[in-house]
Amino acid sequence: MRQAAHLLAGLFLSALFLWLTLRVVDFAALRDAFTQVDLAMLALAPVALALGYGARVQRWRIMLRLHNPGLGFGRAGVAFVAATAVNNLVPFRAGDALRCFAFGRWLGVTPGAVLGTVIVERVLDLVALMSIAAIAIWLLAPQQPGWPAIGVAAAAGAAIGLLVLWALIHPNLAGRFVRGLSRIAARLGPKAQSRVDALLLPLSAALSGLGARGQRRPILAWTVPVWVLEGACFAAVAHAVSGLIAPAAAWLALPMGTLATLLPTTPGHIGPFDYAAQLATTALGNPLVEATVFVLVVHAVLWATTTATGLVCLLVWTMQTPGKATS
Repeated sequence: MRQAAHLLAGLFLSALFLWLTLRVVDFAALRDAFTQVDLAMLALAPVALALGYGARVQRWRIMLRLHNPGLGFGRAGVAFVAATAVNNLVPFRAGDALRCFAFGRWLGVTPGAVLGTVIVERVLDLVALMSIAAIAIWLLAPQQPGWPAIGVAAAAGAAIGLLVLWALIHPNLAGRFVRGLSRIAARLGPKAQSRVDALLLPLSAALSGLGARGQRRPILAWTVPVWVLEGACFAAVAHAVSGLIAPAAAWLALPMGTLATLLPTTPGHIGPFDYAAQLATTALGNPLVEATVFVLVVHAVLWATTTATGLVCLLVWTMQTPGKATS
């Protein structure tokens, strides 16, 4: 019942934000603008996106190799992109649960350790997005009211995110937190404590291991191409749309649209992504119709590329016997 209520609320929010995106758009002009998209330039967008996902997979593989040194790029990539496709198609972030709990044998890593890497990955990406938003607002200087305050909030959010990341990977803090949860579970009985320990002890070890100096540097280093290449995907679409007078708005639409996907809406984040990215694009003086074409096309590229590739990865996973990989 609760899940049904959450699903209905998500559908409502998606419909509301999609209406806000399209409520004053001239649909005849929108259709004409779609026909003027430069397909040759547009073709660069999925290429940049694919390279960005390669960087994501490599960053995740570095984290996982702390627990399975023989893990190959292909196995990590199948799990990562398959989970992304599930998130695109199924509500409640089911792909994240699949990555943590269904791909353990495939990756040769315990679910708790995978969960630790996903948590660190999410915090890192939030810090990166908030940093990009703050820098883009500072450099591009949108003239509409409210943007300076958003820039300050984004910078503050990035700083807080770094503190949270430090706390997560600090060995003493992570250990204390897990021991506290274990003591609470012990009050419910030995079986409950055993289940909690089976998940949280590997999680604690994973988080502590990621805090080692040899781990921190490559993980942070690979986060840079992850978001530079995704930004290049947005920029390619912006340059493909005829009539955008400030295609640099792609670098503001990237963080604003992506951060809006944190709202609990439908799979694929229809509505919130589009409205936030549209606001960011028009804030730099781009015409509404062309800005709308840009956000709809970039959303389609993001969704279609990752979903199609992820479904192939799901097929590969289901056709092979899961087990610990060494290549």
